[in-house]
Amino acid sequence: MKTNTDSLGLNKNNIFREVYLPYTYNCDSHLFAKLDWCFEVVQEIAGYHSSLLKCSIYDLNSQNLTWVISRENIEIFKYPKWREKVFVETWAELPFRRVLVPRIIEGKNERGELLFRSTTLWAIIDLKTNKPIEPLHILEKIGVPKEAYNRKFYIKKREFFNEENPIIGTSSPIINYSDTDFNKHVNNISYIRWVLQSLPNKFRDEYVVKNIDVSWLKQTFIQDKVKMVTNSLTSSALKEENPIFQHKLVREEKDGSQKIVFEAKSFWIKRS
Repeated sequence: MKTNTDSLGLNKNNIFREVYLPYTYNCDSHLFAKLDWCFEVVQEIAGYHSSLLKCSIYDLNSQNLTWVISRENIEIFKYPKWREKVFVETWAELPFRRVLVPRIIEGKNERGELLFRSTTLWAIIDLKTNKPIEPLHILEKIGVPKEAYNRKFYIKKREFFNEENPIIGTSSPIINYSDTDFNKHVNNISYIRWVLQSLPNKFRDEYVVKNIDVSWLKQTFIQDKVKMVTNSLTSSALKEENPIFQHKLVREEKDGSQKIVFEAKSFWIKRS
C-alpha cells in the first residue's frame, strides 16, 4: 500500500484510505496508542467511507434504517506510537449469512508495515421492526473490491462465555451520556473500555492485547445497570506469559434476571 497523501481517498477498486494519528489522550503511560483508539479508528473510517457514498447512519436514518456493528476481531501486530502516522484502508466484502456486511480495516505505518488488522461484521437494522434487512442495495452504493467476488469471507465461530472458569476481575460501570452515540444507545467503544477496566492496573501496565474477538449481542442504554465479568482457564492467568481471558457484560433486567449483552475473548502478551 502506498503511504503518501496522494493515495488517500477512494480508489477505483472500492478501497478507501485515510491517515490517523494517536494524540496524547489516545496513548497510555508508555506513549503507545491504547486498544480503544484502534477500535475508534475502525469505527471512524467505516463511517467516513459510508458517508462519502451517501449510506452513513445519518443517511440511512432518513429511510428508518441504521448501521450496527455485531462482531469485530482485531489483531494488533504493533501498537502505534504517539503522533505516528497510521495509514488506514478499508473495504466491504460480499454479504455473510445474508444480512451481515463484512468490512476489513488495516492500519500500516509509513514503511508499509502492518500495525493492525480488523475484521468486522455490520448489519442494517430496520428501525420500525428492529430487525436486520438484506443489505444488497446498500452494498451496490459502497461497492466491493473485484477480488471479493473470487473469495469467500470467513470468520471463526463465536466462543461462548464459560461460566465454570475462575473469575479474574469485575467492574460495574455507570453508563454516562458520553457513552451514547447517534443511535442513542451505548457506543461499541465503551464496551472495550469496560473490558480493560475489569483487569488490574498493574497487569495492564505489563501486558497488552495481541488479539481480541468481541460480539455485541444486545443494545444497552443510559438507564441500564450493567456489570463486566472477566474469567480465565486458570486462576493464575494474570501471571502467565500469554494470558487468555473471556469477558461478558450482563444487564440487570426489570424482573431481576441478568441478560448477557456482550461477550469477548482476549489474548495478551507482555510488553516488549
